[in-house]
Amino acid sequence: MSNTLFDAYHTVKTAKELWNQLERRYIIEDATSKRFIVSKFFDYKMVDGRSVMEQLNEIKSILDRYSQHKLALDEFIVVISIIDKLPPSWKNFRNSLKHRKEDINLDELGTHLGIEEDLRKEEKSKSEGLGNGNRALCRERSHNSQLGVPLGTSQFHSQTFPMKSIHFLSTPAILLIKNLNR
Repeated sequence: MSNTLFDAYHTVKTAKELWNQLERRYIIEDATSKRFIVSKFFDYKMVDGRSVMEQLNEIKSILDRYSQHKLALDEFIVVISIIDKLPPSWKNFRNSLKHRKEDINLDELGTHLGIEEDLRKEEKSKSEGLGNGNRALCRERSHNSQLGVPLGTSQFHSQTFPMKSIHFLSTPAILLIKNLNR
């Protein structure tokens, strides 16, 4: 026994008496932890900015503790509760899951959430690829110009344009432009 337990129970005369005292103490703690686990599940809210799958795994670990404490919760209620806990940016996906005609189980929900999260990451990386971080040196192509326009003309710009009106220059072309501008 640890020192704190020894100090608390060293005066107990028999093993049965010690067992009864320890049982009373830890059964009360077990009931408290059951209430805590139930509250933790129902109070859990998913947030934007963190992986939904990571948050789903946290919820699943809370549900694993349900079974450790011999608590039961209907899977349908668990699935609907998790759908309701999705972050605000997932509102449309949440609504589409709620309006499905057939019920889904927890594993199917995990699959749907994983696919949706991957699609959102892919979409975000595509939109960021065209945004501020990866701007390429490009030139605007006017309707009457050809690709062989002299490099010193004002048609060359070092900013981005809408995708329909640009041609991305290769690295050798960028180096050539830099050398000509010296």
